[in-house]
Amino acid sequence: MVGQTFALIVGVLAALIRISAAAEDLQVHAACRDGAAHGVYELRASNGQLRVAGAFNRGKRTGSFIFWSSDGVRIAHIPYDEDQVSGTLSLWFLQRGARDDPRPKLQAAFAAGHRNGVTRSWYPNGEPRAIYRYEMDVLADARAWSAAGAPLSESDARELALRDRDEDEKYYASLDAIVLAHQPVCEGPVPNGTRAGRDVRQARSGGNMPTNKRRELLQAAAALAAGGVATPGAAADTSMSIRALFDVPNTYIPVAGSAEQFPVRRIYCIGRNYAAHAREMGSDPNREPPFFFQKPTDAIQIVPPGQTIDHPYPTLTKNYHYEVELVAALAKGGRHIPPDRALDLVYAYTVGLDMTRRDLQRAMGDEKKPWEIGKSFDHSAPLGPLQPAQKVGHLKDGAIWLKVNGEIKQNANLNQMIWSVAEQISKLSEAFELAPGDIIYSGTPENVGPVVKGDVIDAHIDGLPDIRVRIV
Repeated sequence: MVGQTFALIVGVLAALIRISAAAEDLQVHAACRDGAAHGVYELRASNGQLRVAGAFNRGKRTGSFIFWSSDGVRIAHIPYDEDQVSGTLSLWFLQRGARDDPRPKLQAAFAAGHRNGVTRSWYPNGEPRAIYRYEMDVLADARAWSAAGAPLSESDARELALRDRDEDEKYYASLDAIVLAHQPVCEGPVPNGTRAGRDVRQARSGGNMPTNKRRELLQAAAALAAGGVATPGAAADTSMSIRALFDVPNTYIPVAGSAEQFPVRRIYCIGRNYAAHAREMGSDPNREPPFFFQKPTDAIQIVPPGQTIDHPYPTLTKNYHYEVELVAALAKGGRHIPPDRALDLVYAYTVGLDMTRRDLQRAMGDEKKPWEIGKSFDHSAPLGPLQPAQKVGHLKDGAIWLKVNGEIKQNANLNQMIWSVAEQISKLSEAFELAPGDIIYSGTPENVGPVVKGDVIDAHIDGLPDIRVRIV
């Protein structure tokens, strides 16, 4: 109820901003340099009311952008550095007549477009609502309270944090849209920039066209496109840019010891790659060639070392299994990679869990149907931050084990793999063109088994930080 109420407030506020901005005839006041917006930027209503104020540096937002409602109430402050949100972002509740003292709604620390530091939010009455701590987009800690002031459980606070993040992003996007839709039209080439992963498209050349005229042309072009009608020169005349219908979030894995994030393209998994595990699954490891399957990238769940992360027990299963695996992340790609060059593609390693709805997997196998429902579901790929190979080396030997509630369940050595990581990469490259951003789950040892709600899993590989999850 706490999240739903706050989400409703945010949604209504965002809608009010979009409707208000669309209804007004907003005028851009800005200069250009070298074909890009440069210097002080102001967006004003026809009555002179300031709606947005900020600055551009050769087409990229820099310093503070401040937003006001149509009646002059300050509603947002977003700090930029080279078009990336950097610093403390602040939002205020939309309150009529509160020009001088609006009530704070949210303060969030960012660094180079990533959530990094403390995020605080409040209820409209000023009472604290939540405090989250992020480490480069990874939620490290969460505390939250009900409207009556009662503290929420850790799991409820973390769930609320995920919902808040989605709603916050929608709100930031609504503010973003106002600026992106009202940029000065500058002569000459214009660079593209990014803000927190979103494309920033500058207006194309075409003179100092009034905002309402540009809107009319865009609407006409959109109507033609929707009707499937093409006219010569239409794109050049309308300044229309291609836009996605909606945002689809990308998946990133943090890189240990740095501010860098690893973008995930594909998740490959190898099946039955330890002899004893192959036997316990009913296969002959001496005859069976390697086989692979994939998980969706958003199956990844980041597990920071030293923390116990809640892992949701999935739907549809009564036999939920753990599988500890070494995960390799590729920064290079190619086809037909020979084994002796395959490790050149590997950027980093980490500990991962290939969580499995075993009953569903077996049922599909019995019917000779694909495994997706047993292997490729939400949160089915927990893993830790990446450890660069240049620091930890290429892991070919060392203990790999898993505990449930402190009791050893899986215990083997990486050198017991049937197909090494290098051989897996080589075999995969025969079937697929590998690319930077691919990760490979390299198989699990014997003694896989079930977990239930309340169980705690510890996963370990020599040379890498352990990960721990609690089934909830």
